[in-house]
Amino acid sequence: MPKVKWEAAAADDALTASDVDSAESGFTPYSGDLPPAGVYRFKLKRVKVETFGTGNMGLKVLMELDGSWKDAHRKYDGAPVWANVVFTKGAAAFVKAFGSAIGVTSAALLSNVVTDEKDLVTKIGTKKITEDTVVYANIKKGRQDAESDWKSELNGTGFLPAPVASDAADEDEGSADPFEDEAETEAPKKSKKAKGAKTPEPAPVKASKKSKAKAAADEEPPF
Repeated sequence: MPKVKWEAAAADDALTASDVDSAESGFTPYSGDLPPAGVYRFKLKRVKVETFGTGNMGLKVLMELDGSWKDAHRKYDGAPVWANVVFTKGAAAFVKAFGSAIGVTSAALLSNVVTDEKDLVTKIGTKKITEDTVVYANIKKGRQDAESDWKSELNGTGFLPAPVASDAADEDEGSADPFEDEAETEAPKKSKKAKGAKTPEPAPVKASKKSKAKAAADEEPPF
C-alpha cells in the first residue's frame, strides 16, 4: 500500500522528524477552579515580544500560579494568567508595574531587552528571565465578552513589587504574609493618644480610563 508523503506549500517548510523531536512541548491545559480575586505568586512561564493587532508593540506574558506560596493556594497551582504589557504612553502605568514586579528599571525595559530566535525574552538588563522567575500580581475573575469563558486576569495594573520579607522567612519562621493587612495577623499596640484609631489602607493603584481603553484594544487571545 502506498505511504503518504507530507508536503508543505513552501518546500523549505516541509516537516521533518528532527523538527518534531526538537519541538517545544505544548502547555498543559489547566482544568482546576479559577482562583478568587486576590494577590498570588506566579512564575513567568513565557514572555514574548509581540506586535498586537493595533500595530503597537509590547510583551505577551504567560504566568502560572505558584501554589506553594500559601496552603490555601495549592488547589490553584498552575492556574494560568495571560497579560499584555503594551509599550505606549497610554499604557505606561502597566509597563511601570511590570518592571517593578520583576525588579528592572524603565531604561532596561525600553532599551535592553534580549530575546532568542523565537522572540522569547531571555534577559532584561541584568535580570535573566526564565520559567522560574517569580512575580506577584493582583488578579480577578473576568472575560473578554459575554460569549467567552471566564478567566483570571490582572486587576488594574495587576503586577506588584516583591514583598520585603523573604519567602524563606515566611516558610521557615511562619511570619505574616507581607501583602496582608497587619491588623489581620497581629493585634497592634494602641497608645492612649491613638486608642481605637485604625491605620488607613493605601489606595489601590488604578489605571486611567484612557489607559484601560488602549490596553483593551491590544488584548488578543493567547493562541
